[in-house]
Amino acid sequence: MQRRCGDLHKAEASYRRALELRPDFLQAYVGLAGLLVEQGRLAEAETSYRTYASLAPRNADAHYQLGLVLNRLVSLRTLFVRSR
Repeated sequence: MQRRCGDLHKAEASYRRALELRPDFLQAYVGLAGLLVEQGRLAEAETSYRTYASLAPRNADAHYQLGLVLNRLVSLRTLFVRSR
């Protein structure tokens, strides 16, 4: 709900609190990672998606989402190196 209302800080805090209470709560990892991607915090999103994928190794979406973030990170690093 907080995410839909635009309060990203509260939404992030809620996801993190949910994960403190239930470290196996897959949807909280997905929600947190999506929120971090929206904010351009890709390295943090990678961590969340990696945890998601490790907890659900047969879940294709977990690996797909992780792959998307890794692809964006590689693209950004490539652009950075080329701009130097």
